[in-house]
Amino acid sequence: MKTMNYALLLSFLFFGIGCSNQEDFKTEELSATESRARETQEPQLLSEPLLHQVYLEEELSYLNCQEENLLIDLDNGVPGAEEALEENRQLTELNHRYSEFLDELISAGRLCRPGVKCPKPKPNPCGDERGCISNCPILIYDFSNIISITSKIDVSVVNGGGEVCGGIGEIEQIDENLYEASFETDECCDGFLQVTKEFEAAPQGKISYRIPITCNH
Repeated sequence: MKTMNYALLLSFLFFGIGCSNQEDFKTEELSATESRARETQEPQLLSEPLLHQVYLEEELSYLNCQEENLLIDLDNGVPGAEEALEENRQLTELNHRYSEFLDELISAGRLCRPGVKCPKPKPNPCGDERGCISNCPILIYDFSNIISITSKIDVSVVNGGGEVCGGIGEIEQIDENLYEASFETDECCDGFLQVTKEFEAAPQGKISYRIPITCNH
């Protein structure tokens, strides 16, 4: 007997729903020399595009996986499958538009001020076969600042109990199309980054999602 809460399709949050065919990612391993160098470096800059890239990779993979399941449900005559499939496709289209929106922002201006080397976005470094969503945390290396492509973003740290235990301070414009804010985890590392980004095409004018994190405290 198949049951499904199709209302969950409208959620932007990272919560696993059973599905297979998750793409595998290889975890980058640091050499002993690289690890020591990482430890002696000043605190890193957290690049906003990395957050969005991790979200979009996970979300689009999930939506594609959901479409496969919903097509099977539709063939089997499951009630509500047709409506849920249409909602899933609308959400997929919205996320593709969001990706294009971010690409335009990134290409419109520099992500780094002179003398500061900003990290480039990288794929989420791992995956699993447990479901549509891998729920794989990104590693936080004692980030002290976040580099943002616009000032219209809010990032907070939420622990496993759902309590806010860190986030970003006042956002300062430091160059054209470049913003920076202090970032404090308050030593709570195992939980989520709650990210909210203004996006006019979204139903509520913004997209909000969670990314699982861990760090090296």
